[in-house]
Amino acid sequence: MKCYECGKAEMEVLQGIHEYEVAGLPYPVVLVGVPIERCSACGEETVTIPDPEGLHRLLALNIVEADRPLLPEEVRFLRKLLDKSAEDMANVMGVDAKTLSRWENGKQKMGKVAERLLRLLIHQKLAPESATFAEDVFPRLHDEGEAGPVKFSPSDGGWNQAA
Repeated sequence: MKCYECGKAEMEVLQGIHEYEVAGLPYPVVLVGVPIERCSACGEETVTIPDPEGLHRLLALNIVEADRPLLPEEVRFLRKLLDKSAEDMANVMGVDAKTLSRWENGKQKMGKVAERLLRLLIHQKLAPESATFAEDVFPRLHDEGEAGPVKFSPSDGGWNQAA
């Protein structure tokens, strides 16, 4: 296939590393071994994200299993992954829509009980077979901690966490 930008050369397909900017998360999501097409004439690159829905599910599970408080951007990402409007999500969680908005924009810290409920909602939707999620994850949650980069690589069966 010819380059989309210059039309001069064939696009060369490589396996590479790509920093995926998704849903406004404040840290890098690094994809390892994704197909990257590069033009040898003009240097144009295009990245193909295989199974983006699967990637978002794995990212959500990575977020809810992290042993630190959820970041505001993660709360918004998780709500959108559940395909809920802010009003619908607030109703599910038993809070006012303004409270949910303050959690998502970082103006109010999410309480531990609400955070655990959100983690359970996500885990129930994405990994219902894991019945011991609360017992395994909740005891290791910390009141402090930082989000660092996360790395994923595509495989024939979907996405995996990369080393």
